[in-house]
Amino acid sequence: MKKFDLVYVMAGEGTRYSPTFRKSWETVNNSPIFSFALDVFLSHPALNKAIVVMHPSETEEVKAFLEENHYPLERIVLTVGGKTRAESVRNGLKYLESACFIVHDGVRPFVQNEDIDSMLRALETNDGATFYHKVADTVKLVDEKTVTLDRKKLKAVTTPQGFTLKALPFIRNPKLPDEAILDEIMLIENELPIAFLEETHPHTKLTTPEDLALIKNRLEKRKSQALSQAKAIGFSFDFHPFERNRPLVLGGITISFEWGLAGHSDADVVYHVVAESIMGALKLGDLGTLFPDIDFRYKDMSSSYFVQEVMRYAKKAQAQILYVDVTVYLEKPKLYHYKTKMAQNIACLLGISETQVSVKATTMEKRGLVGKEEGVAAEAVCLVKRNI
Repeated sequence: MKKFDLVYVMAGEGTRYSPTFRKSWETVNNSPIFSFALDVFLSHPALNKAIVVMHPSETEEVKAFLEENHYPLERIVLTVGGKTRAESVRNGLKYLESACFIVHDGVRPFVQNEDIDSMLRALETNDGATFYHKVADTVKLVDEKTVTLDRKKLKAVTTPQGFTLKALPFIRNPKLPDEAILDEIMLIENELPIAFLEETHPHTKLTTPEDLALIKNRLEKRKSQALSQAKAIGFSFDFHPFERNRPLVLGGITISFEWGLAGHSDADVVYHVVAESIMGALKLGDLGTLFPDIDFRYKDMSSSYFVQEVMRYAKKAQAQILYVDVTVYLEKPKLYHYKTKMAQNIACLLGISETQVSVKATTMEKRGLVGKEEGVAAEAVCLVKRNI
């Protein structure tokens, strides 16, 4: 999946909402409304960076909020908007790095990762993409003559809207005056191919005070639904002594070393703690419960099998692995050149992104069994979302 940049627009005056209060700071569930969709975009594995386009008067306020709430500032660019929405978007586009980008209104809080996935897929064969919903009311064009429009042909367009770099010249150098630009999709209409994606849920925007009650109600329902899926933490610690004439396998990598690890299987202590930490989160017992070391079937078996089998249980339980953090304790060999590949191997076995796996290594400062170079220890902590 291609990386994308986000242009997150929240620089408007919002006078239809309030002449004095900036609607992007309207609080819902103790959080400003602009934070909801921003959190979703930042959680998406394909996001390169988020370009937040804010009102000039909000620079310090936005920066303080992001810092206080521990946002990944290294992936966020802050810039100020212009006098019009079109100018604000152009200001954000100055910081593009990726092959495609998504523009989203900061006061549309209901975007989901599935929406982003759909948009990125659409941009593989189109240069623009936008969400829409069908028009339910009868619409009349009233001018010198009154015309009833065919609502089957009408689409109410919302955001997110996505683009490839082919769209940039049309957006940066529009043929229309800024005041006539209602969204960026209209700038490439009849110029480049556009995908229209029907909303699977309303992408409601906070425009007037009447919208706030509806948005609060929907966010409360979403919160209740989220609470029905509990997050569980699993932990595991394991130690294997060194043994001659065996390969040293850690995190699925066979490492050249004079000692291997003793064990019934291939003794991959990294995979053991990953599998057992997930078992702990799912209340499946310890590794020996599912894979006893008296069972000859597991003799010298690759420990990747244990992880795969545990994931089979996880999928059956409709559990989702959110994050795994692994620490390996050893004096020798050094794992500097292997940690990234270990994380990749773990992510592959778990069916998650590499950004959801951390592998660290450290010594025991010459103390204990590890410090005396008698073996290798490892521990893992995992965060799992599961149905309750």
